[in-house]
Amino acid sequence: MNTIVRMQSMTIKNIKNVKSGVADFPSYKNETYFDGNSEILGLYGQNGSGKTTLINMAGILKRILSGDALPDNTIELMDCNEQESGLDCVFYIEKNKTDRHLVYYQLALQKTIDSQVKIIEERLSYKKLNEIEGKRKTRKLIIGFDCKKAITVKPKDKFKDLENRNMTRSLSFKIAMALGAERKTSYVFSPEISKKYSSYLKDDTEAMIIEDLKTFGHRSLCVIENERLGSILMNILIPFSFRIDTKYGSAQGEYPIALTGDTLIREEEYALTKKIIQQINVVLSKIVPELQLEVLEKSSEYSKNGEKKIRVELVTVRNGRKVSLKNESDGIVKIISILSSLIAVYNRPSYCMFVDELDSGIFEFLLGEILKVMSEGGKGQLIFTSHNLRPLEVLNANNILFTTSNPEKRYVYLSNIKKTNNLRDVYLRTIYMGGNDEQLYIETDAAAMRKAFRKADGLFKDE
Repeated sequence: MNTIVRMQSMTIKNIKNVKSGVADFPSYKNETYFDGNSEILGLYGQNGSGKTTLINMAGILKRILSGDALPDNTIELMDCNEQESGLDCVFYIEKNKTDRHLVYYQLALQKTIDSQVKIIEERLSYKKLNEIEGKRKTRKLIIGFDCKKAITVKPKDKFKDLENRNMTRSLSFKIAMALGAERKTSYVFSPEISKKYSSYLKDDTEAMIIEDLKTFGHRSLCVIENERLGSILMNILIPFSFRIDTKYGSAQGEYPIALTGDTLIREEEYALTKKIIQQINVVLSKIVPELQLEVLEKSSEYSKNGEKKIRVELVTVRNGRKVSLKNESDGIVKIISILSSLIAVYNRPSYCMFVDELDSGIFEFLLGEILKVMSEGGKGQLIFTSHNLRPLEVLNANNILFTTSNPEKRYVYLSNIKKTNNLRDVYLRTIYMGGNDEQLYIETDAAAMRKAFRKADGLFKDE
């Protein structure tokens, strides 16, 4: 069955400096959902205004859908002045071009007295899109968990047996719930918990929606956070984000190889590395002329349990000359690290990639050309943050979301943009002169800045 899953909207509550922020994707705003083409969404704004927060929450969403535990730093992301935070997401799921649904997922988090985080509420609901455009059925709850006090499963008429204290099935469900709470995993998408409630989902559509979202989280949602850039800049390792498909199945994920020297990897990892590099090289030389990537086998050895391991080094090849990858520019290393996932975005409608600081180290004209190619011929979704304004000149206005100085309304689109307008010029003019409903930039004073620099230098001269 041909299934397409697409992100439509993310709403963030009390995360870092975002009190409330709604990031509606262009397809959701326009109610097109999916028209067969790619969807690019660039996020721009002042430092510290909530761009990276959206990427952080995409990372948490991936872990939730995959049934993994919340990251250890989740409490650090939550607003220091609030006890509860949340994330609401909307997805579009299409099967065989006929069955079309909007799916709504809601997550609420709470700080505990021992400085931990727990999931206190989850809801998963959906509504079917009718054939007639604009006509939609009402939203229907698939399953909801309320764990503020006692564990309550909704709708009660569907899951009433699970709260029966005398049933063996109910007891095993509550044990699974307790383990899920301890591990900080989703109640809806945890494999152990979903096994206990799946038999109550009499509607095949509901069960398939849950499985589709699990598959999307595992295979098709890629999140590139800023920690990856740090490891590249420090010449520690290159974390390959990859998606490889063969007739036997697919492989996807993140695979790190050292930049500072040789890496000892298992034989099957060596085979995977060669496949990733073979795939990357098809596109790499078109992005950076005449550049190719190669993995050199330096030696092999066997571990104590008899497992063969191979010592490898990554090198670039240009005009027959080989150079260790660690000696290439940060921009080239970053392009190489995400290129396999960009290939997946270009070719796969369900592949969704979030990238923080996509522009870091990449020549601005090349960045614009890559985004132009992705927007004109791609099929998947690419969401990125950037400080380089070149994408504003190559993407449409409805593909650019701006952060504001208002923590209660962090994400907005610019209104009244004509096709003949240069969005970069409009954005800079709005920063200087205002005119937008929400302030996009907290003004800085150059004279005050100069004075502060002088004052800071002489701060301790009298001591």
